[in-house]
Amino acid sequence: VSMKLASSKQSNPHSNTRKHSKTHAFQCVLHGVYGTCFFELNTEFVVNSTHRHDTQSGPLNGIMHSFCGSPETAARCVELGMLLSFSGMLTYKKNEALRQLAATVPRDRLLVETDCPYLAPTPHRGKRNEPAFVRNTAQVLAEACGLTLPELAELTTANAKRVFAWGAE
Repeated sequence: VSMKLASSKQSNPHSNTRKHSKTHAFQCVLHGVYGTCFFELNTEFVVNSTHRHDTQSGPLNGIMHSFCGSPETAARCVELGMLLSFSGMLTYKKNEALRQLAATVPRDRLLVETDCPYLAPTPHRGKRNEPAFVRNTAQVLAEACGLTLPELAELTTANAKRVFAWGAE
């Protein structure tokens, strides 16, 4: 389960509902066991599935993929049970605000990712991203959170096991 946050001022044309908002809304795409779903973050967190004709407002067990949203969006996602995953963007010189935000995320809601082949971390920025580069992003996330790299690796592994139910019977 992963989601990508995109900003839009219009409702998703693929949504099963015809909600239109006059305010700036965030839309996300979820790819998972129920097919592709579209999320709208506005005053409410709403899930509109293209394969199931229902709407859900939480709690949600999923991941905000390559998170780069606002502190308010982060807080709402955490409130709804989501994990926030940080990619190579976290390492970019001008993203101090994102590093500060990452430091405030509850430890049980943190993940780190590569987002291959995109968003290679510094010092590989501009090149094709590779799984091995996740260490660079993890190091920056660990420093932002006041953790060692092994501590961050342990907690993000535990978080991934929980959200993906790895090892569950």
